[in-house]
Amino acid sequence: MTEIQFIERDGKREYAVVPIEVFERLMSAAEDMDDIALYEAAKAADDGTRIPAEVLYATLDGVHPIKAWRSYRKLTLQALADSAGISKAFLSQIENGKRTGTIAVLSALARALDVPGRPSDRMSFVPQSRARSGGFLLQYLPVLLIFTLKLWLSQPNLSPQREPSA
Repeated sequence: MTEIQFIERDGKREYAVVPIEVFERLMSAAEDMDDIALYEAAKAADDGTRIPAEVLYATLDGVHPIKAWRSYRKLTLQALADSAGISKAFLSQIENGKRTGTIAVLSALARALDVPGRPSDRMSFVPQSRARSGGFLLQYLPVLLIFTLKLWLSQPNLSPQREPSA
């Protein structure tokens, strides 16, 4: 039954009463339209930056992001340390969560690893020791930060405004 009943007021149709199967099809179509709109919005906001699946999966498995990128780039500890201007021992301690590294060191590592995005996007190298002690959600923090920062910083009206120094 697909017959639609109309309720009128002052000679004009004001309400439509539809069979449940018609209502359910309309709701499904509306949900599909919402999904399409979300997809189109995400596609429009895409800056083309991609995180390789190997890096993403390794990070989700608990590997430190720097180690995941180093492995992906097929670099030795020594080669990456030399390229970033730090010692091999310091790099090993960062990858194992024993040390965190300064913003300058993390930026140098991100540049040496050719991590895509602007320098401010690269600050996703969160030590895994913090992630392990912080519960389930924090295990995924490095990856979440990568994507959140990229999305946030790709929107010019949402980028943080720096206050002039005095």
